[in-house]
Amino acid sequence: MLKIAVVEDELNDLSKMQAYISRYQEEQHLKIQVDFFSDGFAILQNYHSKWDIIFLDIEMPHLDGFQTAKEIRSMDTGVILIFITNMARYAIHGYEVDALDFVLKPISYEQFYMKMQKVSSIVKLQGQQYIVLSTKDTEIRVNVKEIVYIEVINHHLHIVTLDEKFVAYNSLKNFETQLPEYMFARCGQSYLVNLHHVKKVDQSFVWADEYKIPLSRSKKKEFFQAVSDFFGGGMR
Repeated sequence: MLKIAVVEDELNDLSKMQAYISRYQEEQHLKIQVDFFSDGFAILQNYHSKWDIIFLDIEMPHLDGFQTAKEIRSMDTGVILIFITNMARYAIHGYEVDALDFVLKPISYEQFYMKMQKVSSIVKLQGQQYIVLSTKDTEIRVNVKEIVYIEVINHHLHIVTLDEKFVAYNSLKNFETQLPEYMFARCGQSYLVNLHHVKKVDQSFVWADEYKIPLSRSKKKEFFQAVSDFFGGGMR
């Protein structure tokens, strides 16, 4: 399922986007979930990293599209941002918030269709690169490659990334099924390691990035094989 948010204060443009999304969904035989917001404040309230694409009007009262995009980026680095504007010169500022593209008003279906075709393949690829973590307070989108390892402590998942640590409410078995199989391997019943970050392995420990992780006897052979396949197969 493709998840889209549209932030637009002009009712005419909002109606057009709604019609275009419905038409695109039917033509492409896709299932699309769409949420509409009248301004930046509305989408930022209780923001969750659940959308694949956000279409964002630039000129809005109170909080413009650029400021809204900056707030979104501080919470969600993975979502695709596409600006809606009636002035192409505004869109050049999109690089500041890593916006992918812009849609120029008045919006035509042909223009919308081209943008959607462009982002569809990116969304499919991102679906393999990002995972949404359910924490105590919110949901967070995390780049899979930035996960160093996962450890089970007191029935909770402690997920260590390159920059942060999260506590998620999930089972390791279930979480493991959401990750690329070739990229992760268990070095113990309570540890799942990202092979991208493995620096060294001996008979007792795995060094992943700056962390020293125990290597259990029962998982040793299986883990060594996974490391050999990963590096030997050129998957790094």
